[in-house]
Amino acid sequence: MVQSDSAQHDDLAGSATEERLGDLVAGRAQAFVVLHPAATMLQACFAAFDHNTVTFRLYTPVPDVAPGAVACVHITGRSDAAFLTPVLLHAVTEQGPELVVRRPADVATLDKRSAFRVPAPPHTYAATLSFGGATVTGWVTDLSVYGAQIMIDSTKARIVFGQRLVLAIQASPAGSTLSIGARVARRTAEGCGLTLRPGADDKPPPELVALVRHAERAWVYRTRPPSLEV
Repeated sequence: MVQSDSAQHDDLAGSATEERLGDLVAGRAQAFVVLHPAATMLQACFAAFDHNTVTFRLYTPVPDVAPGAVACVHITGRSDAAFLTPVLLHAVTEQGPELVVRRPADVATLDKRSAFRVPAPPHTYAATLSFGGATVTGWVTDLSVYGAQIMIDSTKARIVFGQRLVLAIQASPAGSTLSIGARVARRTAEGCGLTLRPGADDKPPPELVALVRHAERAWVYRTRPPSLEV
C-alpha cells in the first residue's frame, strides 16, 4: 500500500522526534520546565520516554500542580528548543522527584540563542530606546532575559550595530516601566535586535524575569491548540 504524502510526513516527523528524545534522554539533557498557569519554574533533566510520555527528573521538590497544568519545556545544551505539553503526573520516587508529561508530537528547534525568545502579542509591550539625547519608540516583538527584538516606529532612526542604549519597556498603559541597558546586536529594516545587559550580580534583574514570565504565560495560552487540553 502506498502512503499519502501527509502520512509519509507524519512517519518522518515521528521518527525524528523518537531520535531526538532518545538523544536527550541518553545525554540526560538539562531543561527548564515552566508550569502554567502558576508560572512555576523547575530545573530538570530528561530521564525517560515511551510512546505516550516523557519523564523528567527534578532538581527541586515537586510543587503542587493544578489540574490541567501545561508544561513549557525549554531544552538547553547543544541547541535550544521548546515544546508545550500537558502534565500527566508528578510524584516522588526512589530516584527523587519526577514529572511526567504527555509526549509531544514534535520537538522542533526554535531558537539557538542563549535563552528562548518568547513571541510577544502585537502592540502589548511598548518600547522606548534612548541614546545620545535621542529617543525612538516602538514595540517589543519577542523577549527573553538576555535579549529582545524591537519593531521601531521610524525606519529612519539612527540605530547602528554595536550601539549602546537604554531600553524601557512598558507592559500596559497603566503598568510599570522596566529600564535596562542594551546593545544593538542586529539592525533590520523594521527594527533592531538587542542584547540586554545583566545586573550587578551578572544575572537578569528580577523585574525583567517577571516580565518574561508574563509574556510566556500569554504566549502559552495564545498558542495552545485544543489537543493540549487535559
